[in-house]
Amino acid sequence: MKRTIIKLTILIAVVAVIVTCIIVWKESKLKAPSGLTYVNEHVEDLKNTIDKISPSSLEDYYQSCVYKLRRYEKEKLVDNDNLKQFQKDFLDKYVPEFISQSNKCFKNKKWDMKPWNHKFMRERITELRYRDERYYSNKYKKELNGIENIIDRYDAAKELLGKKYFDGINKTKEREKLAKQYKNDTVLKNCESLVNDLNELPGKIKKSHLKFLGNKADEIVCDSLYDLEEYGKDIKNLYRVRVAEYDKHYNNTSDTKEIKEKILKKELDYLSEFTKYVNDISNFNDYNYQRYNETRHYVNDYMSEKSLNGYNNDSIKRWVKDIENKSLDSLSYLDSLNHMQIKSKFDNPKFN
Repeated sequence: MKRTIIKLTILIAVVAVIVTCIIVWKESKLKAPSGLTYVNEHVEDLKNTIDKISPSSLEDYYQSCVYKLRRYEKEKLVDNDNLKQFQKDFLDKYVPEFISQSNKCFKNKKWDMKPWNHKFMRERITELRYRDERYYSNKYKKELNGIENIIDRYDAAKELLGKKYFDGINKTKEREKLAKQYKNDTVLKNCESLVNDLNELPGKIKKSHLKFLGNKADEIVCDSLYDLEEYGKDIKNLYRVRVAEYDKHYNNTSDTKEIKEKILKKELDYLSEFTKYVNDISNFNDYNYQRYNETRHYVNDYMSEKSLNGYNNDSIKRWVKDIENKSLDSLSYLDSLNHMQIKSKFDNPKFN
């Protein structure tokens, strides 16, 4: 009995020791340590990456920051408050450097050069503007718009340079005004090639204008007596309106001298041919004196009232007087102002 009690006492003591050991182990091993602070390694990593952004490593760390910001947001590795603050920190670090680097490019003589060309700038502005609107209430809107506006003005100037052709005096004046405006722009004037091209633009338009007038002078033709009146309107508009507006705009009449001489000679040649024709009664099939007379008056009426020279040019005066003196009869020219239709049956004359 006594032995049994001793054994039982020893057993209880052993169990007590074992239980005590287990409790002590649990308290020391399984309980979270006290007095320690948890650190999110992703937060520290992102902070360090943003801090490394500098003028010499601007693009390297830009891509790294953007990647981590997207990943940590998607995988929820950083809480929203921290993430939003990091977005702001990133913009505060990167945008001023981006603006500074862009402005340095605009001070160079050569523009739109890789890697910092205009396409790159526009794409980067789009990305930054999205983050700025979403996380920072458009803090950098004005600065980003300023860079984009400069590129817009440059593109507009380049587009203007493609319009070196003449298509109306009003558009010519507008393009000359814009060219002057762009080349004197406080920023665009730094681009050497752009300014040189803008200086040459008015001269190219002027050359195109002169070529246009020369082509018009060649295009206007009068195939027959029936077309004489319409021809008169066209040639008068070219001489007194189109050519005159060139002379006035450029304050120069010598440029168009050959064109004006060409127009006057062409009209004189037509009138000479037509007058010779109508003064020859044998050209009329039925020798109808009345129709012959009407046709002569039609041409003489054109010469006196509708031709470019009328009776103001001495050479035309002498020429018309000579025709009168050599006419087959002494018909009066008093009724030459009557605009009579040619209804004679003679063949429609063609003159080359």
